[in-house]
Amino acid sequence: MRDLVSVWDKTFLNLIEQWFLERNEVFVVARLSRVGGGRIYFWFSNFTSFTDQLRVFPPETDVIVFRNDLLPLRGHVTLDLIKQALTIIPDHIETMVVPALKPTNTDLHVWGCDNHAELQETLQDLRGQPVSVGYYPPWHESDNDEMISAIVPFTDGTLKRGVY
Repeated sequence: MRDLVSVWDKTFLNLIEQWFLERNEVFVVARLSRVGGGRIYFWFSNFTSFTDQLRVFPPETDVIVFRNDLLPLRGHVTLDLIKQALTIIPDHIETMVVPALKPTNTDLHVWGCDNHAELQETLQDLRGQPVSVGYYPPWHESDNDEMISAIVPFTDGTLKRGVY
């Protein structure tokens, strides 16, 4: 189980800011408390948009930030892009498709795919549209060099793990 760290913790914020300086983007999974396992996905290109969103999340939200490139394949969906995706991503690996070529700084719709057949079907349905394709974020793992998490505190600063 992860330690409770506030999203306003200086060490947490400094690390995220450093990640933006290194990569110009981060991917975020926000796990909302008491909504039946609900998650919201974000792809940010700047630290200000990231911290602005932190102010909107309700208390107990688990904010999981990824610095590595989860979406390495980007372009308009063509047969070539579909072939590339099926070559780059192994079969039976959780994959996501995002309807954007670059960070949107807002919440995203994410198509999750569990195998090549689902990935191919999803991409075929999106032919001609801009997408980014990559690995589904391993949000359930412990914090590491590529991922860090923190909890949105209550207005009085109290931290409490939510019900996810």
